Amino acid sequence: MKAFIVANYASGVGKCALFMPTVERVLQKENIEYSVFRTVDKETDIRTVRENINNCDVLICLGGDGTVNEVINAALAESSKTPIGYIPCGSTNDFATNYSLPTNPGKAMKRILEMNAKPIDVGCLNGRYFCYVAAAGAFSEVSYATKREKKRFFGKAAYLLEGARSVPKIKPISLHVETDGETFEGKYLICTFSNSSRIGGIFHFAKGMVDYSDGKMELALIEDPGNAPDLLLLLHDLVKGNFQNRCIRIVRTDRVRITSDSEIAWSLDGEYGGSYRETDLFALNRRFILLC
Repeated sequence: MKAFIVANYASGVGKCALFMPTVERVLQKENIEYSVFRTVDKETDIRTVRENINNCDVLICLGGDGTVNEVINAALAESSKTPIGYIPCGSTNDFATNYSLPTNPGKAMKRILEMNAKPIDVGCLNGRYFCYVAAAGAFSEVSYATKREKKRFFGKAAYLLEGARSVPKIKPISLHVETDGETFEGKYLICTFSNSSRIGGIFHFAKGMVDYSDGKMELALIEDPGNAPDLLLLLHDLVKGNFQNRCIRIVRTDRVRITSDSEIAWSLDGEYGGSYRETDLFALNRRFILLC
């Protein structure tokens, strides 16, 4: 067996550097040939993974949600069937939480080497892939606006600090949404298209509500309630997973088209995903092979 390791030493609070000795020790004990690539920048990372992903039996990724996003974009660009093992080292690790992936490197390596492959869905936004969420509106810029140094030092608290700063700036975005023959139009605080049971501590879908391999994703449209008391109630209901609130609309779908009079900034797996007036999102069924 041959393994290719993608290691993001800048992710999280330095976990990658702490985990790597265990990862290498396990591979050496099992007499598995391996090489290590330390991430540099998005363009270099994706290019390097593309060059190597079809020349190994397993790719092992150490990093945060953004690192997984790079690996997925490289894998799909190469139409690769190489299974991916993921050891979460980031600040939030929402993607890993969905699949109950171990955060202990020894346990993570044990599970990876069992080679229990699970095909999962991924999303696409205007030609760019994401592993669990595309988000626009309030707080969507928090993840990519939070400086890497803050993420490394404060961990999850960095997002909370940046989120608190953004509260006074909350403004609804006007969207025209088309999906499955239905049309929705209004002013929304948040819009997400996701394949995840939780999103950045804001959404918590009930267990069993999300199927990670059914070819569909959850479109969430959170309408502006128009006043402060109802906004507080809305945020409370979102965090608690109470989707009966009149301002919350959840639609399970495989495709959606969103248009706006102005450019809307999107976050893909916590990283900046571009700004668009016209946005096409769709799910790709069972296109990514995860070892879990």
